[in-house]
Amino acid sequence: MRYIEVTAWGNNRKHLIPLNKIVDFEFDEDFTTIALTSGKTINIIENKKIIEDMLTVHNVNLVTEGDLVILLQQKAYKDSL
Repeated sequence: MRYIEVTAWGNNRKHLIPLNKIVDFEFDEDFTTIALTSGKTINIIENKKIIEDMLTVHNVNLVTEGDLVILLQQKAYKDSL
């Protein structure tokens, strides 16, 4: 199982979060909220960049709508060759 280690906002306690239990990330200016499959949430001090880097270690990337458009355009171009 793959995990990320994060630090709770407020009490600085460390938590291991299994990637397969993460439903959503909400990035705020001061903290990040992780929603879990259990319905619970945890507020952490790590920002979007740190979370993205942690996920990259596990070969997981957050993809935005803009990223998706670019990837689909590249695929369409390659398919047309």
